[in-house]
Amino acid sequence: MAKAKSKTESDESKNCAASTPDFGATSSSVVNATAMQRELDLIHDIFGSDLDTAIFTEEADKDLSKCQQQAAKQVKKCQDTKLKEFNKCKKSGLKDESIQSASELAVCMGLDPKGKIAKDCVTKIDDKLSKKCGSAVIVTVFPGECSGSANLGELGNCLDRLVECRVCLGLNAADALSRDCDAFDDGLTNGSCPP
Repeated sequence: MAKAKSKTESDESKNCAASTPDFGATSSSVVNATAMQRELDLIHDIFGSDLDTAIFTEEADKDLSKCQQQAAKQVKKCQDTKLKEFNKCKKSGLKDESIQSASELAVCMGLDPKGKIAKDCVTKIDDKLSKKCGSAVIVTVFPGECSGSANLGELGNCLDRLVECRVCLGLNAADALSRDCDAFDDGLTNGSCPP
């Protein structure tokens, strides 16, 4: 984490000395704080508020521990892919000047021109869940926001929705955007992604 924070600070001092637009990355301190909080919030969304109780150790139950580890690892990869695709779009749009405002930048959220998000956030999450969590009781292993999922397919969709929510909220904070994250995470204004 320290290495990533240092890189953000270095990039800011190197690339943002001249005048910058009134949208996009706010400051290295905001970007770093937002990234750390997003990670913590996402883990709590998945496993609930009491991680000591929710997380299985390998000694307690090796299979359930592996299930949780693989799910968390793939959710992290999904999140990283969403952020990477957003940043590619942002970099390209700022370079070719097709992005001139915060609303134009917000359009980059969720774009998946090469199907990388679909691969990492749908196909691979579903694959990891089916391989590692086949015998898991969802409410026991994932006691957070997705505990009501009826099956592994619903669980995968729920995990992706949680990532969408946290990525959107994080980008709103880090890049001074105002995307409606509740509508963004599942296409509905239903309170599924509270600010």
